[in-house]
Amino acid sequence: MVLLLRHTVIYLELCAAIKIGDIGRIEESLKWITVMLQNGSNNNYAMELLHIHCALRYVWTPEMKSRIMATWLVNTKGKENGWIPTDLYQEHNNRLIKAVYAAKGSNSSWDTLASSISVNIRTFSTIRKQFDECFNRPHNSSHHSTVSAEADIEILLQSLREGNILGDDLGAGYPDFEVTSDKDLYAHGVSYLIEKRMDAFKK
Repeated sequence: MVLLLRHTVIYLELCAAIKIGDIGRIEESLKWITVMLQNGSNNNYAMELLHIHCALRYVWTPEMKSRIMATWLVNTKGKENGWIPTDLYQEHNNRLIKAVYAAKGSNSSWDTLASSISVNIRTFSTIRKQFDECFNRPHNSSHHSTVSAEADIEILLQSLREGNILGDDLGAGYPDFEVTSDKDLYAHGVSYLIEKRMDAFKK
């Protein structure tokens, strides 16, 4: 359980760093995640993270590193805690492009899609919103109310207390509960990195 909590904290730290746009914290989180993924089944991601780490640490100049990391996040509305990964922003653009393409039909050429629609997709999106407001057209809100997690946390804590999950008697209250040790993703990642991954990486 302790290892699971540690792994979760690293993930939550990465999410929090992205949201506030803290590139330094993202870099520190990726150091852990890069190692932890080495012994997983996502070989492509593991290798790509390894390449990025080596480039950040040994290949790129400080100026190049700063420029590349500056492209990782975008904040389209300039709001506090409004940062998102650049690839997610591109996915949003892809969705808008597909909507326009679907409206124009199959007669729209790929050249038009690439040279006219895609490069102006955010402008088209803004115009659409202005039309909706001008004609009082109903639309789906893009804002989500924040739901308090206190009730869920209290239920979780109560369950942990009743089962003594974090105590010495891990299986108390659960007769059929099999106590097993959590897998240390970091330790396993280091071992796999030394024994196998580095050979493939050097090639």
